[in-house]
Amino acid sequence: MLNLESALLISCAFEQKPQKDPQRFYNLSLEGYAPVEKETEDGFQYSAMLTFNLMKGVRHPLMKFKCSFLLTYNGKKEDRAKLKEHIVVAHAIPYLREFVSNVTMRSGIPPLMIAPVNAPRLWQDYSKDSKK
Repeated sequence: MLNLESALLISCAFEQKPQKDPQRFYNLSLEGYAPVEKETEDGFQYSAMLTFNLMKGVRHPLMKFKCSFLLTYNGKKEDRAKLKEHIVVAHAIPYLREFVSNVTMRSGIPPLMIAPVNAPRLWQDYSKDSKK
């Protein structure tokens, strides 16, 4: 059995920018994926640090917003093949969505609601960009 053991917010950089006519648009990108895997007595442990940037490429963004989450999994050796990078990304999105909504709501601006995310495509874009 594969278990998501924890999902921790590791860092956040948020800066609201004063503007006359700010754009409320965002562009979610995965900017970092750092995995660490080790064998355990009864299987494996896999941790991945994911760094997201919500304003990558946005002209005149309302804010700067980057954050990192650390997700940790454990499981039996035979279950390791089930854990793919895009699955880890998909597991991080609900935590990201909730965190972003809360931070923006509490900052005095309308809450930023992240639309449904295609995790495999987000992973593909990251993989392609990280090879450049």
